[in-house]
Amino acid sequence: MEIERKLPLSGFVLKVIAMVLMTIDHIGVFMQMERMGDPVFVTVLRIIGRLALPIFLFLFIEGVRHTHSPYRYLGRIGILYVLLSTFSAIAIYGFKEAIPGNIFTDLFYILAFFVFLRDKGWRKLLCLIPLTFILGGYICDVVEKFTDTTILWYPYILRPSYGLVSFLMALGFYLAPKFIALLTKQKDGGESFTAFLETSQGRKAVNIASGAFLFVIVLLLWGISYATPGRELGGFLDMSLETYSLLAIPFLYFYSGKRGYDSKAWRIFSYAYFPAHLVVLFLIFALI
Repeated sequence: MEIERKLPLSGFVLKVIAMVLMTIDHIGVFMQMERMGDPVFVTVLRIIGRLALPIFLFLFIEGVRHTHSPYRYLGRIGILYVLLSTFSAIAIYGFKEAIPGNIFTDLFYILAFFVFLRDKGWRKLLCLIPLTFILGGYICDVVEKFTDTTILWYPYILRPSYGLVSFLMALGFYLAPKFIALLTKQKDGGESFTAFLETSQGRKAVNIASGAFLFVIVLLLWGISYATPGRELGGFLDMSLETYSLLAIPFLYFYSGKRGYDSKAWRIFSYAYFPAHLVVLFLIFALI
């Protein structure tokens, strides 16, 4: 098909790329926490890993927009959120070992926000619950940095790992198709707009808008992060490092809008990969 020739990256290919980048990042995280290896090399690993988050969130929002069973989707993410939070608690409080942040905390809150927001009637108001958790985590981070205290009533394992970064990126990706629909004077989700997205021109327009939203959000957070000299307000990650996530824009641009290879086994593997590779890396570095 024409769109696949012009935009060669399917959802499957993008997900594999993101999984590799994430693994590289987490190797860097463990090396950093254990103070192993050359600091420059570790920084390079972390920079490479910065491309993973926007790619994962981009595909995640694609799934949110196209799922026919939003609450079932929320249930699957919720199970992984609970499992990873339990593993984090055991590692931190049982073995006194720090581990990378749990991205499924971010995904669960983000998905809950959009699932409720897209629901009907009074249930839309339920989106304020996950939004409160997201904003609450960010506020706690800011207060702790300014006061040099620890807020115990909202433990780190329950806070979004990326603060506002992941939520605003996801929000930008969610709004990108709506923005293009508005520009083209079409209804998002309507037959004409859906057909438009099946063309290379339509898909490119949404991909470019997604990249533009990513650029604006990173620039905004970078500015907030350094509004006060000596105070890092970007959340869990230093925005000077997170700025490298902009390098993911070319990958987003070449997304074809097609799922690509898909099977039940692949879905199980892709869901299980995050906790599995974390456990493996945790054990390897614990033994070292």
